[in-house]
Amino acid sequence: MNRFDAKTAVVTGGAMGLGAAIARRLASEGARVLVVDVDGERGREVVAGLTGEGHLVIEADLSQREAIEPLVAAIGKATDAVHALVNNAGISIEEPIEQLSDEHWDRQLAINLRAPMLLTKALIPLMRDREAAVVNVSSEVAFHPRAEGTAYDVTKAGIGGLTRSLAAELWRYRIRVNEMAPGGMVTEMHFLGAEDPEAKRRELEEWELPEEFNVMRRLGLPDEVAPAVAFLASEDARYITGSTLHVDGGEGVG
Repeated sequence: MNRFDAKTAVVTGGAMGLGAAIARRLASEGARVLVVDVDGERGREVVAGLTGEGHLVIEADLSQREAIEPLVAAIGKATDAVHALVNNAGISIEEPIEQLSDEHWDRQLAINLRAPMLLTKALIPLMRDREAAVVNVSSEVAFHPRAEGTAYDVTKAGIGGLTRSLAAELWRYRIRVNEMAPGGMVTEMHFLGAEDPEAKRRELEEWELPEEFNVMRRLGLPDEVAPAVAFLASEDARYITGSTLHVDGGEGVG
């Protein structure tokens, strides 16, 4: 399929994990991908491996409100139209509520929720009247919150509210807005900090989960989740807006 021929996609948090898988999927379907990430070196590695030409890395620290204006200026310099915006960047700091610091609360809120709002708002001029699509990546924890995950879970629940509010408002510009909620996945967020990251990755891939976790009893892989984002961003989903697509191995069945 080449659903994104002659189209430009912006993917935040595209230097690793699900973001990198999304960038690869969109590029494989013809998109020119602008990868936004604080880690420029990893971002360049991802871009170097993408199918097609014209892909670009734009370094930005989305925890900083001041980063949005120069980021949008760089996107505007690279392209005169954005057809897909994937708000994927996010961080998770798990800790008991008694230990949750203002710093950790503010940082997760800034990256996970404020940045998607600000970036979507700032890119409206490049997306309007182009049948563009915004895909906000949330998480199943927005629907099944956990102990010691308050800040992250709240920000992901907020993404759902943001998605529906923006969907109601932005269709006037022919911009669709949807949410993709992945379940547990094998990503760098979960294995890079291990003493042996590669061994930890293999362990997670082979992990047999309890039946109550999800029907498939395993974690998902980024390349299994990225196609859902590509679908929501494509013309195949042209009659879908304000919706949530759960990609979780059946986590919500029990």
